[in-house]
Amino acid sequence: MKKLYFLPFLIVSYLSINLSAQNGIDVRGFISPTSGFNYDSSATEAIEVRFRNDGPQDLFGQDTIVFNMSIGTNDTTEFYSIRKRVNTTLSPGDNNTYVLNPAYTFKWENDYTICVSAIGTNFYPNNTTKNARACVSFIVGVDELKLNIDQILFNENRIEFNLNEQGPITAFIFDLTGRVLAEKKLSNGINQSIDFTAPAKGFYFLKVLKANGQSAIAKFVAN
Repeated sequence: MKKLYFLPFLIVSYLSINLSAQNGIDVRGFISPTSGFNYDSSATEAIEVRFRNDGPQDLFGQDTIVFNMSIGTNDTTEFYSIRKRVNTTLSPGDNNTYVLNPAYTFKWENDYTICVSAIGTNFYPNNTTKNARACVSFIVGVDELKLNIDQILFNENRIEFNLNEQGPITAFIFDLTGRVLAEKKLSNGINQSIDFTAPAKGFYFLKVLKANGQSAIAKFVAN
């Protein structure tokens, strides 16, 4: 008799777990690239999205989000599946940002459209949000843009480098996972320096961005 009652209990438990594995999540928009900007064909650009937990479940830091990303031009389309740790507790309605690629290299001069959709998470693989996708469109290489970072050096908690242009420029420092560690508005000038205490020895990225979308990125090592 015990075996007869044990099987229905397992079936009810499985159905309960399976039904709870549903939650709504969506991609709210792009932090980078910037819509409508004209990027240098030799530039690299971070692909960063704004993400929201629609609920009703909490998302916990140890969970993993599954994103599908397409990068398309008039001639071809690339497809990627990307997994990112939630890294923090997100209650229903909470937002967070995720860098899906810290330095994507444009391959052609063309019109680009990048679309990202949230598929689900490890804990909640069934996404109940109907429109979980966001797209951004921009141009690469119509007019060659020449913003460059030259002679970058890290020494005694300071990044020193030269720019070949002046004007309002913002600098960002990324680690290898694409996490933004610092952001600073640069002064008007060619010779630049930023105070930066590296959390650990290793490689980091410095990105500079102008208001019109021109950008450049360089890698440096902290030792």
